[in-house]
Amino acid sequence: MPLSKIIFSTLRKKINSTSAQIAVVGLGYVGLPIVNLIQKKKYNVIGYDIDKKKINLLQNKKNYIPYLKLNFSKKVKFSFEIKDIENTDIIIIALPTPLKNKKPDLNNLEIFVRKFGDNFKNKLIIFESTSYPGTTREYLIEKLKKKNLIAGKNIFYSFSPERINPGENENNLNKIPKIISGETENCKSLIKLFYSKIFETVYISKNIETAEFTKILENVFRAVNIAFINEIKYLADPLNVNLIDAIEGAKTKPFGYMPFYPGPGIGGHCIPVDPLYLTWKAKKIGLRTRFINLSEKINQENVDKILKFIINQKKNFKKFKILILGVSYKKNIDDVRESSSVKLMQNLQKKKIKYDYCDPYIKKLKKDVLKINLNNKNINYKQINYKKYNISILMTDHDKFNYSQILNKSKLIIDTRYKYMKMNISNNKIKNL
Repeated sequence: MPLSKIIFSTLRKKINSTSAQIAVVGLGYVGLPIVNLIQKKKYNVIGYDIDKKKINLLQNKKNYIPYLKLNFSKKVKFSFEIKDIENTDIIIIALPTPLKNKKPDLNNLEIFVRKFGDNFKNKLIIFESTSYPGTTREYLIEKLKKKNLIAGKNIFYSFSPERINPGENENNLNKIPKIISGETENCKSLIKLFYSKIFETVYISKNIETAEFTKILENVFRAVNIAFINEIKYLADPLNVNLIDAIEGAKTKPFGYMPFYPGPGIGGHCIPVDPLYLTWKAKKIGLRTRFINLSEKINQENVDKILKFIINQKKNFKKFKILILGVSYKKNIDDVRESSSVKLMQNLQKKKIKYDYCDPYIKKLKKDVLKINLNNKNINYKQINYKKYNISILMTDHDKFNYSQILNKSKLIIDTRYKYMKMNISNNKIKNL
Protein backbone atom coordinates (compact mmCIF):
# COMPACT_ATOMS: atom_id res chain seq x y z
CA MET A 1 0.00 0.00 0.00
CA PRO A 2 1.37 3.47 -0.89
CA LEU A 3 2.56 5.54 2.06
CA SER A 4 -0.06 8.24 1.39
CA LYS A 5 -2.86 5.67 1.74
CA ILE A 6 -1.36 4.36 4.96
CA ILE A 7 -1.23 7.89 6.43
CA PHE A 8 -4.83 8.54 5.38
CA SER A 9 -6.06 5.17 6.68
CA THR A 10 -4.26 5.60 10.01
CA LEU A 11 -5.88 9.00 10.61
CA ARG A 12 -9.32 7.58 9.77
CA LYS A 13 -8.87 4.75 12.25
CA LYS A 14 -7.72 7.11 14.99
CA ILE A 15 -10.68 9.45 14.41
CA ASN A 16 -13.15 6.55 14.43
CA SER A 17 -11.72 5.05 17.61
CA THR A 18 -11.46 8.48 19.33
CA SER A 19 -7.76 7.79 19.87
CA ALA A 20 -6.75 10.77 17.71
CA GLN A 21 -4.87 13.41 19.68
CA ILE A 22 -6.25 16.91 19.06
CA ALA A 23 -4.54 20.29 19.50
CA VAL A 24 -6.38 23.62 19.47
CA VAL A 25 -4.07 26.54 18.73
CA GLY A 26 -5.33 29.83 20.21
CA LEU A 27 -7.50 29.83 23.33
CA GLY A 28 -9.64 32.92 22.91
CA TYR A 29 -13.38 33.32 22.40
CA VAL A 30 -13.25 30.66 19.65
CA GLY A 31 -10.52 28.23 20.65
CA LEU A 32 -11.45 27.57 24.28
CA PRO A 33 -15.10 26.64 23.54
CA ILE A 34 -13.82 24.26 20.83
CA VAL A 35 -11.51 22.61 23.37
CA ASN A 36 -14.45 22.25 25.72
CA LEU A 37 -16.65 20.65 23.07
CA ILE A 38 -14.05 18.18 21.77
CA GLN A 39 -13.15 16.80 25.18
CA LYS A 40 -16.85 16.08 25.80
CA LYS A 41 -16.71 13.80 22.75
CA LYS A 42 -14.11 11.55 24.43
CA TYR A 43 -11.08 12.82 22.49
CA ASN A 44 -7.90 13.88 24.25
CA VAL A 45 -7.24 17.54 23.48
CA ILE A 46 -4.42 19.97 24.20
CA GLY A 47 -5.17 23.68 24.28
CA TYR A 48 -2.14 25.68 23.17
CA ASP A 49 -1.59 29.43 23.54
CA ILE A 50 1.50 31.61 23.80
CA ASP A 51 -0.20 33.68 26.52
CA LYS A 52 1.28 32.22 29.72
CA LYS A 53 -1.24 34.03 31.92
CA LYS A 54 -4.10 32.24 30.16
CA ILE A 55 -2.39 28.87 30.44
CA ASN A 56 -1.59 29.37 34.13
CA LEU A 57 -5.22 30.20 34.83
CA LEU A 58 -6.44 27.14 32.94
CA GLN A 59 -3.89 24.86 34.57
CA ASN A 60 -5.22 26.06 37.92
CA LYS A 61 -8.77 25.31 36.75
CA LYS A 62 -9.74 28.96 36.39
CA ASN A 63 -11.83 30.03 33.42
CA TYR A 64 -11.51 33.53 31.93
CA ILE A 65 -14.62 33.27 29.73
CA PRO A 66 -17.39 33.60 32.34
CA TYR A 67 -20.29 32.42 30.19
CA LEU A 68 -18.46 29.24 29.09
CA LYS A 69 -19.13 26.22 31.32
CA LEU A 70 -15.64 24.82 31.03
CA ASN A 71 -15.21 21.20 32.08
CA PHE A 72 -11.71 20.56 33.45
CA SER A 73 -11.53 16.82 32.78
CA LYS A 74 -8.64 14.39 32.36
CA LYS A 75 -9.21 14.56 28.61
CA VAL A 76 -7.89 18.12 28.35
CA LYS A 77 -4.50 19.70 28.98
CA PHE A 78 -3.20 23.23 28.44
CA SER A 79 0.26 24.37 27.42
CA PHE A 80 2.29 27.32 26.14
CA GLU A 81 5.06 24.95 24.95
CA ILE A 82 4.79 24.28 21.21
CA LYS A 83 6.62 20.95 21.62
CA ASP A 84 3.62 19.62 23.55
CA ILE A 85 1.46 19.62 20.42
CA GLU A 86 4.05 18.24 17.98
CA ASN A 87 2.82 14.64 18.16
CA THR A 88 -0.88 15.34 17.80
CA ASP A 89 -2.96 14.06 14.87
CA ILE A 90 -5.30 17.00 14.30
CA ILE A 91 -4.40 20.70 14.58
CA ILE A 92 -7.28 23.17 14.86
CA ILE A 93 -6.09 26.74 14.30
CA ALA A 94 -8.20 29.41 16.03
CA LEU A 95 -5.72 32.28 16.13
CA PRO A 96 -6.69 35.98 16.15
CA THR A 97 -6.86 37.54 12.68
CA PRO A 98 -7.37 41.25 13.38
CA LEU A 99 -7.30 44.25 11.08
CA LYS A 100 -4.46 46.77 11.16
CA ASN A 101 -5.15 50.03 9.34
CA LYS A 102 -8.08 48.26 7.65
CA LYS A 103 -5.79 45.54 6.32
CA PRO A 104 -5.72 41.88 7.46
CA ASP A 105 -3.04 41.29 10.09
CA LEU A 106 -2.17 37.59 9.80
CA ASN A 107 1.03 37.82 11.80
CA ASN A 108 -0.19 35.31 14.43
CA LEU A 109 -0.89 32.69 11.77
CA GLU A 110 2.36 33.34 9.92
CA ILE A 111 4.46 32.98 13.09
CA PHE A 112 2.77 29.73 14.10
CA VAL A 113 3.15 28.17 10.64
CA ARG A 114 6.83 29.10 10.62
CA LYS A 115 7.47 27.77 14.14
CA PHE A 116 5.55 24.53 13.74
CA GLY A 117 7.14 23.84 10.35
CA ASP A 118 7.82 20.16 9.66
CA ASN A 119 5.54 19.08 12.51
CA PHE A 120 2.50 19.60 10.27
CA LYS A 121 3.40 16.36 8.49
CA ASN A 122 0.82 13.51 8.56
CA LYS A 123 -1.81 15.66 10.25
CA LEU A 124 -5.30 16.95 9.54
CA ILE A 125 -5.18 20.76 9.69
CA ILE A 126 -8.44 22.62 10.38
CA PHE A 127 -8.27 26.39 10.01
CA GLU A 128 -11.12 28.09 11.92
CA SER A 129 -10.00 31.73 12.00
CA THR A 130 -11.90 34.22 9.86
CA SER A 131 -10.06 35.85 6.98
CA TYR A 132 -10.38 36.67 3.29
CA PRO A 133 -10.93 33.92 0.68
CA GLY A 134 -7.53 32.54 -0.22
CA THR A 135 -5.93 32.76 3.24
CA THR A 136 -5.72 29.00 3.81
CA ARG A 137 -4.08 28.55 0.41
CA GLU A 138 -1.63 31.45 0.78
CA TYR A 139 -0.57 30.95 4.40
CA LEU A 140 -0.77 27.15 4.75
CA ILE A 141 -0.99 25.18 1.51
CA GLU A 142 1.49 27.19 -0.59
CA LYS A 143 3.98 27.84 2.21
CA LEU A 144 4.09 24.23 3.39
CA LYS A 145 4.56 22.95 -0.16
CA LYS A 146 8.14 24.15 0.21
CA LYS A 147 8.55 21.55 2.97
CA ASN A 148 7.34 18.77 0.67
CA LEU A 149 3.98 18.62 2.40
CA ILE A 150 1.50 17.63 -0.30
CA ALA A 151 -2.25 18.07 0.22
CA GLY A 152 -4.12 14.78 0.47
CA LYS A 153 -0.88 12.79 0.67
CA ASN A 154 1.09 13.59 3.81
CA ILE A 155 -0.97 16.54 5.06
CA PHE A 156 -4.70 17.21 4.97
CA TYR A 157 -5.90 20.81 4.72
CA SER A 158 -9.39 21.93 5.64
CA PHE A 159 -11.26 25.07 6.57
CA SER A 160 -14.29 25.38 8.86
CA PRO A 161 -15.45 28.88 9.83
CA GLU A 162 -16.28 29.44 13.48
CA ARG A 163 -19.86 30.36 14.33
CA ILE A 164 -19.55 31.43 17.93
CA ASN A 165 -21.99 34.03 19.23
CA PRO A 166 -20.40 35.30 22.49
CA GLY A 167 -22.64 34.77 25.50
CA GLU A 168 -25.13 32.72 23.49
CA ASN A 169 -23.92 29.41 22.08
CA GLU A 170 -20.51 28.52 23.57
CA ASN A 171 -22.06 25.67 25.56
CA ASN A 172 -24.00 24.08 22.70
CA LEU A 173 -21.72 24.58 19.70
CA ASN A 174 -22.43 21.02 18.58
CA LYS A 175 -25.97 22.09 17.64
CA ILE A 176 -24.80 24.83 15.27
CA PRO A 177 -24.51 23.57 11.65
CA LYS A 178 -20.81 23.44 10.68
CA ILE A 179 -19.49 24.52 7.30
CA ILE A 180 -16.50 22.41 6.19
CA SER A 181 -14.31 21.98 3.14
CA GLY A 182 -10.95 20.52 2.20
CA GLU A 183 -8.26 20.87 -0.45
CA THR A 184 -8.67 17.32 -1.81
CA GLU A 185 -11.27 14.58 -1.52
CA ASN A 186 -9.14 12.91 1.15
CA CYS A 187 -9.00 16.20 3.07
CA LYS A 188 -12.77 16.60 2.85
CA SER A 189 -13.28 12.98 3.90
CA LEU A 190 -11.21 13.36 7.07
CA ILE A 191 -12.74 16.63 8.27
CA LYS A 192 -16.22 15.31 7.52
CA LEU A 193 -15.50 12.16 9.53
CA PHE A 194 -14.07 14.08 12.48
CA TYR A 195 -16.53 16.97 12.65
CA SER A 196 -19.51 14.65 12.14
CA LYS A 197 -18.53 13.12 15.48
CA ILE A 198 -18.37 16.58 17.09
CA PHE A 199 -21.25 18.49 15.44
CA GLU A 200 -24.80 17.38 14.74
CA THR A 201 -24.84 18.83 11.19
CA VAL A 202 -22.03 19.43 8.71
CA TYR A 203 -22.31 21.11 5.32
CA ILE A 204 -19.56 20.51 2.76
CA SER A 205 -18.62 23.54 0.65
CA LYS A 206 -17.31 22.98 -2.88
CA ASN A 207 -13.83 24.21 -1.99
CA ILE A 208 -11.89 25.99 0.75
CA GLU A 209 -12.26 29.46 -0.79
CA THR A 210 -16.05 29.04 -0.87
CA ALA A 211 -16.09 28.06 2.81
CA GLU A 212 -13.94 31.10 3.64
CA PHE A 213 -16.28 33.32 1.62
CA THR A 214 -19.35 31.85 3.37
CA LYS A 215 -18.21 33.14 6.76
CA ILE A 216 -17.66 36.66 5.45
CA LEU A 217 -20.94 36.54 3.52
CA GLU A 218 -22.83 35.83 6.75
CA ASN A 219 -21.30 38.83 8.50
CA VAL A 220 -21.51 41.23 5.56
CA PHE A 221 -25.23 40.44 5.46
CA ARG A 222 -25.54 41.44 9.11
CA ALA A 223 -23.38 44.56 8.78
CA VAL A 224 -25.39 45.85 5.83
CA ASN A 225 -28.76 45.20 7.47
CA ILE A 226 -27.68 46.74 10.78
CA ALA A 227 -26.60 49.82 8.85
CA PHE A 228 -29.94 49.87 7.04
CA ILE A 229 -32.00 49.87 10.25
CA ASN A 230 -29.62 52.39 11.87
CA GLU A 231 -30.17 54.76 8.97
CA ILE A 232 -33.90 54.29 8.62
CA LYS A 233 -34.53 54.77 12.36
CA TYR A 234 -34.07 58.54 11.94
CA LEU A 235 -37.13 58.62 9.68
CA ALA A 236 -39.42 57.16 12.34
CA ASP A 237 -40.03 60.16 14.62
CA PRO A 238 -40.62 62.74 11.86
CA LEU A 239 -43.14 60.36 10.28
CA ASN A 240 -44.90 59.59 13.59
CA VAL A 241 -43.81 55.95 13.34
CA ASN A 242 -43.19 53.61 16.27
CA LEU A 243 -40.11 51.87 14.86
CA ILE A 244 -40.24 48.80 17.09
CA ASP A 245 -43.90 48.24 16.30
CA ALA A 246 -43.07 48.52 12.60
CA ILE A 247 -40.31 45.92 12.92
CA GLU A 248 -42.53 43.58 14.92
CA GLY A 249 -45.23 43.95 12.32
CA ALA A 250 -42.86 43.31 9.42
CA LYS A 251 -41.48 40.15 10.97
CA THR A 252 -44.92 38.52 10.96
CA LYS A 253 -44.32 38.04 7.23
CA PRO A 254 -43.30 34.37 6.95
CA PHE A 255 -40.97 34.90 3.98
CA GLY A 256 -38.50 37.44 2.60
CA TYR A 257 -37.89 39.38 5.84
CA MET A 258 -35.54 39.07 8.83
CA PRO A 259 -35.75 41.54 11.74
CA PHE A 260 -32.81 43.76 12.69
CA TYR A 261 -33.01 46.24 15.54
CA PRO A 262 -31.49 49.71 16.03
CA GLY A 263 -28.43 50.23 18.19
CA PRO A 264 -25.46 52.55 18.72
CA GLY A 265 -23.42 50.86 16.00
CA ILE A 266 -21.66 47.54 15.52
CA GLY A 267 -19.22 45.73 17.80
CA GLY A 268 -17.41 42.50 18.49
CA HIS A 269 -14.71 40.90 16.38
CA CYS A 270 -16.91 39.75 13.49
CA ILE A 271 -19.34 42.40 12.22
CA PRO A 272 -17.02 45.46 12.22
CA VAL A 273 -14.01 43.47 10.97
CA ASP A 274 -14.98 40.63 8.63
CA PRO A 275 -16.56 42.74 5.86
CA LEU A 276 -13.33 44.73 5.59
CA TYR A 277 -11.40 41.54 4.78
CA LEU A 278 -13.56 41.31 1.67
CA THR A 279 -13.17 45.01 0.88
CA TRP A 280 -9.38 44.64 1.09
CA LYS A 281 -9.39 41.54 -1.10
CA ALA A 282 -11.73 43.19 -3.63
CA LYS A 283 -9.30 46.10 -4.05
CA LYS A 284 -6.53 43.59 -4.71
CA ILE A 285 -8.43 42.25 -7.73
CA GLY A 286 -9.64 45.65 -8.91
CA LEU A 287 -13.24 45.55 -7.64
CA ARG A 288 -15.28 47.73 -5.26
CA THR A 289 -17.59 46.76 -2.41
CA ARG A 290 -19.94 49.76 -2.32
CA PHE A 291 -22.53 48.29 0.06
CA ILE A 292 -19.84 47.32 2.57
CA ASN A 293 -18.22 50.74 2.39
CA LEU A 294 -21.54 52.50 2.87
CA SER A 295 -22.62 50.29 5.76
CA GLU A 296 -19.31 50.89 7.54
CA LYS A 297 -19.79 54.65 7.19
CA ILE A 298 -23.43 54.58 8.43
CA ASN A 299 -22.60 52.40 11.44
CA GLN A 300 -19.74 54.73 12.42
CA GLU A 301 -22.02 57.78 12.13
CA ASN A 302 -24.22 56.58 15.00
CA VAL A 303 -21.65 57.52 17.62
CA ASP A 304 -21.15 60.90 15.91
CA LYS A 305 -24.88 61.64 16.16
CA ILE A 306 -24.96 60.68 19.84
CA LEU A 307 -21.97 62.96 20.48
CA LYS A 308 -23.59 65.84 18.58
CA PHE A 309 -26.76 65.55 20.69
CA ILE A 310 -24.68 65.53 23.90
CA ILE A 311 -22.75 68.65 22.85
CA ASN A 312 -26.00 70.50 22.09
CA GLN A 313 -27.34 69.60 25.56
CA LYS A 314 -24.11 70.67 27.25
CA LYS A 315 -24.69 74.28 26.19
CA ASN A 316 -27.60 74.50 28.66
CA PHE A 317 -25.61 73.57 31.78
CA LYS A 318 -22.66 75.12 33.63
CA LYS A 319 -21.67 71.80 35.18
CA PHE A 320 -22.18 68.85 32.91
CA LYS A 321 -21.61 65.14 33.33
CA ILE A 322 -23.01 62.07 31.67
CA LEU A 323 -23.39 58.40 32.61
CA ILE A 324 -22.73 55.65 30.08
CA LEU A 325 -24.78 52.56 30.82
CA GLY A 326 -23.11 49.53 29.28
CA VAL A 327 -19.62 49.26 27.79
CA SER A 328 -19.63 45.79 26.19
CA TYR A 329 -20.69 45.66 22.55
CA LYS A 330 -23.82 43.62 23.35
CA LYS A 331 -25.83 42.69 26.40
CA ASN A 332 -24.96 40.26 29.18
CA ILE A 333 -21.31 39.72 28.23
CA ASP A 334 -17.96 41.38 29.07
CA ASP A 335 -16.63 41.70 25.51
CA VAL A 336 -15.60 45.27 24.61
CA ARG A 337 -14.03 44.53 21.20
CA GLU A 338 -15.00 47.29 18.74
CA SER A 339 -17.57 48.55 21.25
CA SER A 340 -19.49 51.70 20.33
CA SER A 341 -19.36 52.69 24.01
CA VAL A 342 -15.58 52.77 23.91
CA LYS A 343 -15.64 54.88 20.74
CA LEU A 344 -18.05 57.27 22.46
CA MET A 345 -15.75 57.48 25.51
CA GLN A 346 -12.80 58.30 23.28
CA ASN A 347 -14.78 61.10 21.61
CA LEU A 348 -16.02 62.47 24.94
CA GLN A 349 -12.46 62.61 26.19
CA LYS A 350 -11.40 64.60 23.11
CA LYS A 351 -14.24 67.06 23.73
CA LYS A 352 -13.34 67.23 27.46
CA ILE A 353 -16.82 66.17 28.49
CA LYS A 354 -16.94 64.50 31.90
CA TYR A 355 -18.50 61.07 32.20
CA ASP A 356 -18.71 57.95 34.34
CA TYR A 357 -19.63 54.51 33.12
CA CYS A 358 -21.42 51.50 34.50
CA ASP A 359 -21.23 47.91 33.31
CA PRO A 360 -22.08 45.01 35.64
CA TYR A 361 -19.98 42.60 33.55
CA ILE A 362 -16.76 44.62 33.41
CA LYS A 363 -14.54 45.09 36.44
CA LYS A 364 -11.74 47.04 34.82
CA LEU A 365 -11.05 48.52 31.40
CA LYS A 366 -7.53 48.14 30.00
CA LYS A 367 -5.97 51.48 29.15
CA ASP A 368 -3.55 50.11 26.54
CA VAL A 369 -6.42 48.53 24.60
CA LEU A 370 -8.98 51.30 24.91
CA LYS A 371 -6.61 54.29 24.71
CA ILE A 372 -8.78 56.40 26.99
CA ASN A 373 -8.33 58.19 30.29
CA LEU A 374 -9.36 55.71 32.95
CA ASN A 375 -9.81 58.28 35.72
CA ASN A 376 -13.51 58.06 35.00
CA LYS A 377 -15.39 56.00 37.56
CA ASN A 378 -16.87 52.57 36.97
CA ILE A 379 -20.10 52.89 38.97
CA ASN A 380 -21.66 49.87 40.69
CA TYR A 381 -24.94 49.25 38.89
CA LYS A 382 -26.73 48.75 42.22
CA GLN A 383 -25.57 52.10 43.64
CA ILE A 384 -26.11 54.62 40.85
CA ASN A 385 -27.10 58.17 41.78
CA TYR A 386 -28.73 59.12 38.47
CA LYS A 387 -29.46 62.66 39.65
CA LYS A 388 -25.73 63.46 39.50
CA TYR A 389 -25.80 63.18 35.71
CA ASN A 390 -27.35 65.44 33.11
CA ILE A 391 -27.76 62.53 30.71
CA SER A 392 -27.93 58.76 31.17
CA ILE A 393 -26.98 57.02 27.92
CA LEU A 394 -28.19 53.45 27.49
CA MET A 395 -25.54 51.97 25.20
CA THR A 396 -25.89 48.28 26.15
CA ASP A 397 -29.21 46.89 27.37
CA HIS A 398 -27.95 44.48 30.03
CA ASP A 399 -30.68 42.52 31.80
CA LYS A 400 -29.16 43.45 35.18
CA PHE A 401 -30.02 47.14 34.79
CA ASN A 402 -33.07 48.39 36.67
CA TYR A 403 -34.95 50.11 33.85
CA SER A 404 -37.70 51.49 36.07
CA GLN A 405 -35.08 53.15 38.25
CA ILE A 406 -33.21 54.52 35.22
CA LEU A 407 -36.45 56.03 33.91
CA ASN A 408 -37.68 57.45 37.22
CA LYS A 409 -34.40 58.95 38.45
CA SER A 410 -32.58 60.09 35.31
CA LYS A 411 -32.90 63.68 34.15
CA LEU A 412 -32.62 62.76 30.47
CA ILE A 413 -32.11 59.39 28.76
CA ILE A 414 -30.52 58.64 25.40
CA ASP A 415 -31.85 55.20 24.54
CA THR A 416 -29.67 53.83 21.73
CA ARG A 417 -31.22 50.36 22.01
CA TYR A 418 -34.86 51.49 21.88
CA LYS A 419 -35.30 49.51 25.10
CA TYR A 420 -38.19 51.59 26.41
CA MET A 421 -39.98 51.47 23.08
CA LYS A 422 -39.67 47.68 23.21
CA MET A 423 -41.18 47.84 26.71
CA ASN A 424 -44.00 49.99 25.27
CA ILE A 425 -43.00 52.90 27.53
CA SER A 426 -43.01 56.47 26.29
CA ASN A 427 -41.76 59.49 28.20
CA ASN A 428 -40.68 63.00 27.27
CA LYS A 429 -37.26 62.55 28.82
CA ILE A 430 -36.39 59.57 26.58
CA LYS A 431 -34.53 60.37 23.37
CA ASN A 432 -34.11 57.48 20.91
CA LEU A 433 -30.87 57.76 18.93
